[in-house]
Order: sequence, then C-alpha cells, then structure tokens
Amino acid sequence: MQREEISRQEYVLFAAIPVEGVHEGRIMDGRYDDDLQPILKSMREVEAAYGLSEEEYWPVGEAPEEYERLRYQYSSVLDSHFALTLREFGLDDLAGLHERDREEFDRFRERGRRSVFHQDELVPALRDIVVRYEEDARRAASAKAYSAAVTLLGAGVEGLLLIRCLRSKHKACRIAQELPNRKRPRCAEDLTKWTFDNL
Repeated sequence: MQREEISRQEYVLFAAIPVEGVHEGRIMDGRYDDDLQPILKSMREVEAAYGLSEEEYWPVGEAPEEYERLRYQYSSVLDSHFALTLREFGLDDLAGLHERDREEFDRFRERGRRSVFHQDELVPALRDIVVRYEEDARRAASAKAYSAAVTLLGAGVEGLLLIRCLRSKHKACRIAQELPNRKRPRCAEDLTKWTFDNL
C-alpha cells in the first residue's frame, strides 16, 4: 500500500480544525470566563463612557486607544488558550508556530483550506507561493546567500508566468501549439505540467 503524503499546509489545517472545535466549545461553555470577563467588563465601561448602546460598536482601528488595547488583550487571552489547547493534543510544533508567528500560522491554515476545499483556486494559491518565494529571496539576499536568492526569484518568475497563462488559458494553449516541436509542451491542455521553457 502506497503511503499518502500531505503538505505542510494541509497538516496545519487537518490538525487545527478539531482543536478549534474544542477551543470554541470551551469559549461557549465559559471555561475562559475568569480571564475574559474582567476585560469584557472594562470594554463595556468604555463603551458606556462614549455613549455606545449594546447594538453599536466601533470598527477595528476606529475605537478609542483604551478600547483597542482591551480588544487586543481579549484576543491575546484567546490566542494563549488556543495555543495551550494545541499543546494539550500534542501539537507542540503548531502551538510554537502560533505563538511565534500568528500570521504565518494563519497563512498555512488558509493555504491548506484552499488546497483541500477549493482545489480549483489554483491562481490564488500560486499567488501566495510567489509572494513566499519573494520573501524568502529577500531573506536569502540579506544573508548574502545570493545563489539561493536568484533560484527563489526564478521559481517566483515561473509562478508568475504560470498565473499569466492560467488567466488566458485558451490563448496560452493556442500559442503553445505554434511553438517549435522541441519547445511545445507535451501536455498542452494541462498548464501545470508545462516546464519553465514552455512558459
């Protein structure tokens, strides 16, 4: 029997989803109320001081500084409990990533979601990959690893060319048919199998 491999982003998604369910259940059951209720009470007091009713709210970034600070504190408490729940299920690697770089954790989870639930969303997934190659190339160049930086940029350019072809697939296929035999893609209809030279 052949072993199926899953990508890093799919691992993040599949591991995170059940833990998120447990975490959200605990929020609903009031398991974190000892930590959250004092913050919520302070938030309500700020809202009352500014004359907001229960149905009114400030959009993110437009509230008074004291309220934004409390909102950040509230989110931090939830993030801390989520990381603890990940560790509870033996997912120390994901808890560490979540604590160190929340943005990267969310990016992996979103890429996993796209690859599992939206396999036709190839262009957005490729765009994410190209951005990642560019970021990695910058890091490599800043560490004076120029060969690695050039290789990463080359991979990024390949991704950009593929995105351009996918956005005009019929035109790309028509042009590919006009290429000399040695340059023509073997599988003209499946652009994901085209080589860098084909692109």
